[in-house]
Amino acid sequence: MKEGAVEETRVPQNPLDVLAQQVAASVALGERKVDELYALVRRAAPYSGLSRATFEGVLDMLSGRYPSDEFAELRPRLVWDRLRGS
Repeated sequence: MKEGAVEETRVPQNPLDVLAQQVAASVALGERKVDELYALVRRAAPYSGLSRATFEGVLDMLSGRYPSDEFAELRPRLVWDRLRGS
């Protein structure tokens, strides 16, 4: 360390697998408003540039909207009420 031989630290940008885990954990504690959850997520450095569309894509996946039938056997991890925004 004194010689400066320390590996560079790199902060991953938008690790969506981690985001999905954190969103699922957050809503397990109680209902959350989507706008408030999005604002909270964007306060973390890795997600500061996260687009709303990408965030909603994660919510889609967690609520059972999968991009193909390949994942049809997976059960949804949350309920997303798009009309109420929660």
